[in-house]
Amino acid sequence: MDKITQVSIRGANEHNLQNVDLSFPRFSLVVITGVSGSGKSSLAFDTLYREGYYRYMRSMSVKSSNFMLGLRRPDVEDISGLSPIISISQKRSRRNPRSTVGTLTDIYHHLRLLFARIGIAYSYQSGKKMIQQTEDDMMADISTRFEGKKIVLWAPVVTNRRGNYRAMLERYFQLGFVRARIDGKSCSLRGGVRLDRFKYHTIEIWIDEVEVLESERNRLLNSLRLALKEGEGILLVEDQKGKEHVFSKRLKDPESDLVYRDPQPSHFSFNTQEGACPQCRGLGFVRKIDASLWIGNPQKTIAEGGIIPLGRYRRTQIFYALEMFLQEHGQSIREPISQIPQSKLNLFLYGKESMKGDIVLRTDLKGPEKLSYLEILEEYGIIGLLERVKGIGRRSSPWYRYVRNLECSVCQGQRLQQSALHVKIKGVGIGEVSSWSLSQVHTWAKEVLDSLDEDEGLLGSELLESILRRVQAIEDVGLPYLSLNRPLHTISGGEVQRLRLSVQLNSNLVGAIYVFDEPSIGLHARDNQNLIRSLKRLRDKQNTVVVVEHDRDMILSADHVVDVGPGAGKEGGRIVFSGNVEELVASTPSETEKNGKILGTAYYLQNLSQKGKPKPQRRQKPKKFMTLKGARGHNLKGDPVHIPLKNFVCITGLSGSGKSTLIRDTLLPALQKHLKKTQIPTLPYDSLEGFEDLDKVVEVDQSPIGRTSRSNPATYTGVWEDIRNLYAGLQSAMVRGLSSSHFSFNVKSRGRCETCKGLGEILIEHILSEDDYMPCEMCQGLRFLPEILKVRYKGLSIGEVLRLAVDQALEVFDSEHRIVRKLDWIQKVGMGYISLGQSSNTLSGGECQRLKLGSKLMNPERGKNLYVLDEPTTGLHFSDVKQLLDIIHQLVDAGNTVIIIEHNLDVVKWADYVVDLGPEGGHEGGHVMGEGSPEDIIQIKGSHTGSHLRSILED
Repeated sequence: MDKITQVSIRGANEHNLQNVDLSFPRFSLVVITGVSGSGKSSLAFDTLYREGYYRYMRSMSVKSSNFMLGLRRPDVEDISGLSPIISISQKRSRRNPRSTVGTLTDIYHHLRLLFARIGIAYSYQSGKKMIQQTEDDMMADISTRFEGKKIVLWAPVVTNRRGNYRAMLERYFQLGFVRARIDGKSCSLRGGVRLDRFKYHTIEIWIDEVEVLESERNRLLNSLRLALKEGEGILLVEDQKGKEHVFSKRLKDPESDLVYRDPQPSHFSFNTQEGACPQCRGLGFVRKIDASLWIGNPQKTIAEGGIIPLGRYRRTQIFYALEMFLQEHGQSIREPISQIPQSKLNLFLYGKESMKGDIVLRTDLKGPEKLSYLEILEEYGIIGLLERVKGIGRRSSPWYRYVRNLECSVCQGQRLQQSALHVKIKGVGIGEVSSWSLSQVHTWAKEVLDSLDEDEGLLGSELLESILRRVQAIEDVGLPYLSLNRPLHTISGGEVQRLRLSVQLNSNLVGAIYVFDEPSIGLHARDNQNLIRSLKRLRDKQNTVVVVEHDRDMILSADHVVDVGPGAGKEGGRIVFSGNVEELVASTPSETEKNGKILGTAYYLQNLSQKGKPKPQRRQKPKKFMTLKGARGHNLKGDPVHIPLKNFVCITGLSGSGKSTLIRDTLLPALQKHLKKTQIPTLPYDSLEGFEDLDKVVEVDQSPIGRTSRSNPATYTGVWEDIRNLYAGLQSAMVRGLSSSHFSFNVKSRGRCETCKGLGEILIEHILSEDDYMPCEMCQGLRFLPEILKVRYKGLSIGEVLRLAVDQALEVFDSEHRIVRKLDWIQKVGMGYISLGQSSNTLSGGECQRLKLGSKLMNPERGKNLYVLDEPTTGLHFSDVKQLLDIIHQLVDAGNTVIIIEHNLDVVKWADYVVDLGPEGGHEGGHVMGEGSPEDIIQIKGSHTGSHLRSILED
């Protein structure tokens, strides 16, 4: 049989694909590019990957395939040359704080095993090295310490665990044990013992009472062995004064009698009961109420609303109790909060139980108790009172924003029990290693490997070599600044995708097809070549690597390029070009492109390759600056930062150099604090000057535009209400007595289809794969009842309108000014291809950000505003970037200031001003490398941004 060398797709019609036929070589790096919405993801993920996954699941046994009932096959005639296929997308991880960089990459699992094998335990009380005793050691120690004295031997069988233990205690009585000590009290086992199974108990079995004499040596030895057997290696000796002494075959501190269990991998896991810190339960933080955020203006009185969650004075029981409480302590509800002494303010806030600045959210306040508001106020303070009455600890509470995560005071954010944190290798514990950047972990692991003796090498060398390989793979994809304990939900989708790529580089699979979704997102130009080399390594292992990408370097490095287009939505879905890079650069742009309607990939690559490119024109030099001094959050080093007002400013630097920390975590909260006069937590800084000319701060981030699948572009922009009102005003709707609520898919028992609850699709839960959605058979995916669908505007029902792309909707509603005004800006930010009813859960971070930007531009405010965008070019083609730049220039021309955190050099070169951070990422970053125009940045020695920007600005 001839070897299959091609993957061939025939008749693909998924989404906007228009009967696509395509072939590309196996065992090659294939880049699929094209304008946003042209059909790249439909081709790569919804067709190629989905067909491969469908075939794989159908190839399983009949019993297993029964779990896949409802699995939908893509709309494609045939795909030949398919191999087992793996999808690595840029979707953000679920918001689970227990999923970390270390757990995703398995590096932490290797570390747990390494510390369990070669770690040395130290006491967290005395700091001394733990020792282990044999039976002979214990006998000698007991004989010396208690010679001639009576002692009692106890065997601990239960330590601080829930349960009634009735069967266990009965078994001990039947074996001849007559006494036990339960929760510190001695009792007889005769007649049975009843314990509350919901409470924690400690149980010790009485073994013997013996006098330490030479004549009683055999009895003492037998009792000692029995106690160690029942106590699983631990023996408690009670002297004549009632003082206890611990003897153990386990690890023991000779000074404090502290005992550790023998280290096991589970003891180093923050996801197990054996390893997790008991205070934070392995999270590294506790939820605490920050009372400093409650007091908006200390010059206000409580009656005037000085305590924000309370609001202004009202005739309610809470305020009556509050007045009485303050009067008892010589204060008034109508005096400024600043005049209340701090000790009395603490008592007012926290009650008798706590006089500290923060208290952990109380879980013991559930359910009603027969206490008056005044009694609750005296015991728990106003925080405890409001938590009970208003449920401020619940996520749905409007006061939940006053609750924040604070580092656990027991484990200092390291998640583990003290016994695990004090097991060390070369003087370093696993908690400390997990907090380091991966580049530091790499150095440490190499030093440990080189210093192992023969015995340690047998136990740990293989683990260390595996750790080094995995860390190196992560460094190769440009993420050396991440730490192992970094929660996945705090990093971008592109970073998660590159972490998964590093895992695949260590899997050594052969013959598979990998599909990636823009892995270069969030990556600096310097690290891009490392990413490309990693993808080629995957290809060189005889795998086929398919990448959906817009990055110029990635396209030029491909073995085969597929350009989808020429436009977006219905104007896309066709193969504009398929071949190698040389052919693409030399190809003749299509007539559509020549006419200037769409500028495709070939046009931009040809234009960028030309010499003598015109330099971007600059605006006037900045006149007024906003200055942030002494910013020291995370890895920032406190260098002053100058932001010119009424300019287009780019914040650049390697990934992890401190860009987001500087702008989003320091500058923005500081501005909000000064402009809104509210108490907002911010990272440390010394001063902020020159912000007086700003009126408002607008942050446009990549977070989802809605929390549920019911949210979509139509509802987010508010255009859906206008469309519903339009349909309700039609003659055919009024005849049927329909109001605008009948045209809502969120209103129950009106006009929506109740089978799918107005979603147009039904959730199909799969056991062996991700859940899937199937079109609702009752409404055929149109969301509404047949009677509602009979009402039509220009031949379209309300359900069909939701399927329209924004570009199509503009044509349909061209005479409706209110609708056109709201949709026009979505088109202007390059998103005319998305459908009105597309679930917000399916939008990428970049699409969400541009949609938010479009919503801000619907009602433009002139001047004195600061707009902050975080990598808005995510998912944008060259032609889409041009549209985005046009909008940014419009904002700046109106007198606003725009700050963009960006790696895309095609955007940076158009900036008026650049702030470059570095020189590296992580602990080696955080310095301001330079400030000024792009021409100034390229002159800075040691600036990675400047060195790559030079090739674009200079001929």
